[in-house]
Amino acid sequence: MPRGNELAILHVIAAKIIRAKSSGCVSMVVMTDNDIIAEAYAQQVQNVWNVFYEVMISKPTDAEIKRSEQAFARGVATAHQVRDRAIELLKAP
Repeated sequence: MPRGNELAILHVIAAKIIRAKSSGCVSMVVMTDNDIIAEAYAQQVQNVWNVFYEVMISKPTDAEIKRSEQAFARGVATAHQVRDRAIELLKAP
């Protein structure tokens, strides 16, 4: 069962898939579900990178650096796990 952050990422992915599939815009570039998941994954990694960057430019203490490094690593790992799980779910019957 997905945890809080994983569930939020799955909601973003699902919303993007629904919007892409339900859009009647002829000029829209057609994205596959995998493309949408890859885009959502990239957005999540960018989000955790932005937070990490903001901490690093704010003259952090050693403890703040360590916490932000751990949070960054957790965020990227979670985004990676959710991306992989979402792709697996697309393959399920």
